Amino acid sequence: MFHSIQGEGATQGTSSIFIRLTACNLQCGGVGTIKDKQLHNGATWRCDSMEVWTKGNIYTPEQVVDLFDKNKWIHKLKLGTHLIFTGGEPLLQQQPILDILKHIKFLYGFKPFVEVETNGTIMPRKSMLNNVELFNCSPKLSNSGETPNRRIKPDVIKRLAETGDKAIFKFVISREEDWNEIQSEWIDVMNIPRRLIYLMPSADNDWILKQNSKIVSELCIENNINFSNRLQIQLWNKTTGV
Repeated sequence: MFHSIQGEGATQGTSSIFIRLTACNLQCGGVGTIKDKQLHNGATWRCDSMEVWTKGNIYTPEQVVDLFDKNKWIHKLKLGTHLIFTGGEPLLQQQPILDILKHIKFLYGFKPFVEVETNGTIMPRKSMLNNVELFNCSPKLSNSGETPNRRIKPDVIKRLAETGDKAIFKFVISREEDWNEIQSEWIDVMNIPRRLIYLMPSADNDWILKQNSKIVSELCIENNINFSNRLQIQLWNKTTGV
């Protein structure tokens, strides 16, 4: 848990409290990357937070909110700081998320602006859809090293797209040909509105970010798609928990 700014997507630059939840149902980087930190199965990048979400401590929702209070984060949330659940894959733990929000409401009488970062493979409950202001959905392409049947769940994508402005779809780009895959597998088939799509350069340090940003920005200009920076890397380089 940490206070920083949102580095990606539609709300980048926004003051945010992050809760990083453990566990994920995908291995971006290919099977085996968790153990050897190498790329497998055709992956061209690996999850930049894997070494964090594979570890963790167990807290009750009440303990989480108590830590928020001790860090004076409740006041920040009241002032408009966003509360972002990230991972891993937060939708593996939907009930604990709802319990945290319920406890904040019970003790302090308000609900913060909530963002959930998800890979788009797990269906959110109706209660999640009602309590989350923005789903930052990052569907995985073949460059993740994951198989299509694990990373592509059309029913989940369709449900999130139906929420309108409560969801964006952020794709990691490591090469120009990734755009062709986005068009053929996601835009044409699932009818995701272009205004909800963001292209983001693959990078785990500021040097690679600078190199890939040029390619991605040109793709965005050419195809009328939103560009997403990675402010956390631009500001703090290869660091997690900032």
